Amino acid sequence: MRSTAPGAAGTPPATGAQHGTWRRWHATGNLLDEGTYTMGKKTGEWVTYSTEGKEQKRKNHR
Repeated sequence: MRSTAPGAAGTPPATGAQHGTWRRWHATGNLLDEGTYTMGKKTGEWVTYSTEGKEQKRKNHR
């Protein structure tokens, strides 16, 4: 599984917590999930995908 947080939006703050837009990929290269972290916590809508790349679920984090 690979993770990325492109650009400054994915730069951890001084606390070292995840922050910004994140995307992770299955070993197949297809997107696994995507969403936003705010100071280390998932926030907003997160979308999870199957290994074939089909959307599996959407979850809204507060």
